[in-house]
Amino acid sequence: MKKILLCYLGRNGAGPVYSYEMAKALIENGNEVSVVISSYIENLTMWQKLPVHKLIDIKTYSSKISYAINSTLFGLRQRKKIKKVIGNEQFDLMYIPMMSYWDAKLMNCVKYEQLVTTVHDPIPHSGESKYNKRIMPSVTCADKLVALSNEFVDYMKERFGKPVIMIPHGRFNYYKDNFGSQNVLSKNATITNFLFFGRITEYKGLKILANAFKLIQDKMNDYRLTVAGPGMWSDYEQDFKGVNNLDVINKWFGAEDINKLYLMPNVVTILPYIDATQSGIIPVAKEYFSPVIASDSGGLKEQIEDNVTGLLSKTSDSQSLAEAILKLYSDKKLRDRLAQNAYNQLEELSWDKLAKKMLEEIYVIDNIHPNI
Repeated sequence: MKKILLCYLGRNGAGPVYSYEMAKALIENGNEVSVVISSYIENLTMWQKLPVHKLIDIKTYSSKISYAINSTLFGLRQRKKIKKVIGNEQFDLMYIPMMSYWDAKLMNCVKYEQLVTTVHDPIPHSGESKYNKRIMPSVTCADKLVALSNEFVDYMKERFGKPVIMIPHGRFNYYKDNFGSQNVLSKNATITNFLFFGRITEYKGLKILANAFKLIQDKMNDYRLTVAGPGMWSDYEQDFKGVNNLDVINKWFGAEDINKLYLMPNVVTILPYIDATQSGIIPVAKEYFSPVIASDSGGLKEQIEDNVTGLLSKTSDSQSLAEAILKLYSDKKLRDRLAQNAYNQLEELSWDKLAKKMLEEIYVIDNIHPNI
């Protein structure tokens, strides 16, 4: 058994789900787990139900103004609360499943033998601000790093100069299990619902997506294309002029909203990314038997086996993407086969297996048996 302090101070999106699943799995593997989370985390009630050793929720921030104020007050309020609950307790491992801006403050509040951080995006995405491209203290101060795809292991070792463990992204059955679903392959409807879901930003390849549909939309009848997610839709509105059967839902999607998206009949998920490390959208789609079309960029090609668990298109190639879209639109049996194959692989991505593997590899590096 290891004494683990898991720290995640984000509020919404995939981070709270990823972090919750890792905390739950570490507990199920027989470890004593304490957690520090944000009071504003969207799945707070789920965290409160976990059999953790200690749970500390601290007020973080919800805007730039509150970030500035609460960062200044951290030493007076949040630090005091953490110290009061944890005291002089020392942890075998401080684990950061996804980075946040207050990681360095937390690291200075507690005692631990080693720090391990999961790096979701080791290479900055196209179009990201310089602020997002900086290396966070939870990386520079880490003893070991976790990568989510083999594609970036050597790069991370060279860039950060630290041991790197590869643990693939776990399954995302959280949405389906907590909000209900209808997992029926090719539900009884003739329409095909193509779905782009996620942040609307440069690296997601929305211009590639628009051009692909313009190439083939005259060859399809009963379909819709839904673009759903937060971001600057106005930057892409002109590109999608002339794209038929288009629905745009330009807003933030909470967990229940994500579930509703995948309750549409015959959803085909499209990731036309021009650069990528990995994607949490792919395991969500697999849970709902939604076949995936993704570009072969970065770690996506490790998450999708072409023509087995999905289709891969050439990165930044509208013609290649158009051909993949038309292929799935035209072949119901192929859609079902890809979706079923992808779903069948999810057991290998169960969180208990991944948490166990992570701990084993952390201590194998040190030549210490993890005793789990």
